[in-house]
Amino acid sequence: MAKRHVHFAIFFVFLLSSLMSARTVAISQYARVSYVTGKANVSASQLVAPGNWIRTGSNGRVVLAFANGHRLRIGPASHIKLVSYRPQNKQTLVHVDKGKVWNRVKPGHRVVVRTRHNTATVLGTAYNVNAQESQTQTQVFDGSVGVSRAENQPEETLFKKLPALRSHPQSIPSPQTGFSAPTEIKPDVHEIPLAVTVVPGPYAVAQDQWLEILQNQEITMQIDGEANIRQIDPKALVQSDEWLRWNQTMDQKFMAESQE
Repeated sequence: MAKRHVHFAIFFVFLLSSLMSARTVAISQYARVSYVTGKANVSASQLVAPGNWIRTGSNGRVVLAFANGHRLRIGPASHIKLVSYRPQNKQTLVHVDKGKVWNRVKPGHRVVVRTRHNTATVLGTAYNVNAQESQTQTQVFDGSVGVSRAENQPEETLFKKLPALRSHPQSIPSPQTGFSAPTEIKPDVHEIPLAVTVVPGPYAVAQDQWLEILQNQEITMQIDGEANIRQIDPKALVQSDEWLRWNQTMDQKFMAESQE
């Protein structure tokens, strides 16, 4: 009888361990709400599955935390959808219908933000996206971002066409005196130029073209692919924009906690 109890106990421990492992794997496929303030359709510690929408009110803010260390911060009056999250492939795809999102991404992870106007893929960086009815504005504060026109294509096709990640994005210097002209990416090359030309008027972006926006640059793109690219002063922007100032503070806090 005692031997039977021992066998049962071993089986119970094995079953419990299996269930806990399965739960751990399942949870890792979700994002978690690590912060929420103001009006929003989610609550703190809630799990967000691919396919779910997050909506914030005029005073709402939400932070999504991913198992790979990625942080996605959602601003007021925003509608965003977590399209997919594949930690095993280090890939995240988010659709922004409207509003602001701030990304802080670890090097080596592929985070793609799509709006009705463009597709932005991180090359190892921190950047802000502001999607409105008539245009999408992308500001790069660290590293660089690849930007192309919006295309309605399947997720798998999209990830295959993305430009290559930078091995050391933090080493990319901020341009000083001008930039080389943008060039079209061929699907089998997966390379993009180190910079794009800053032009006084709209620049027509071809359907299959990728532009790399560097640190301290901003691109504003329309639905027809017209884009304006300019240099930005991050210190001045942070001082005048409370949303950017809050994200800078949150980044500093996150990085300090990561080093503990």
